[in-house]
Amino acid sequence: MGGTTVTTESTIIRVDRSYFPPCPIGKPVHHKMWYRGPEQYDLAKTVLWLHPGQKKGGQVSTGIIYDEQRDVGYLSRCLNLQDAKAIQEKGIETFRKFFKGKSLLLWKAVVKPPGGQMLAVPCLSEHCGALLIDWIYFEFALGGNAITLHLPTR
Repeated sequence: MGGTTVTTESTIIRVDRSYFPPCPIGKPVHHKMWYRGPEQYDLAKTVLWLHPGQKKGGQVSTGIIYDEQRDVGYLSRCLNLQDAKAIQEKGIETFRKFFKGKSLLLWKAVVKPPGGQMLAVPCLSEHCGALLIDWIYFEFALGGNAITLHLPTR
C-alpha cells in the first residue's frame, strides 16, 4: 500500500472519555480499559488487523482472536464503546469509507454476562443503513468480515 496519508476533518475521531458507558449485557473484563484511550485520533493512521486464519475466507474462534490481542499486548491499542459512539457520530459514510461493510470488533469492551461462562465482545456494524452495536459470544467463529482496528502508537 504505501503513499501519502491525507488527513481531513472527516478522518479525525474525537472521543468523549469523561463518561463510563453502560454495558447492557454484563460486567467489563478489562474495567480500566473500559474508558481509556486517546481523546482524538485519525482513522487514516489506524491499522486494520485480521488474524492470519481469517484471511482468504478462513474463520477463527472469537476467543483465539481475543487471546492474541491480549497476549501480544495489542489490547491497549484496540477500541472500546466510547470509540464506537464517536465513530457512530461521524456517520455511515465515514464508516463505509474505512470499513467497507465489515464489523469492527471492540476488544477493550469485552464483557462477562451474568451467570455465564462465555465472554462477549461488542462490534460496530451497519444494519439497514444505521450503525449499531451488536454482541458476539466467544463460541462463534469470525471470518474476514469481522476486523480489529489498532490505534497508532505514539
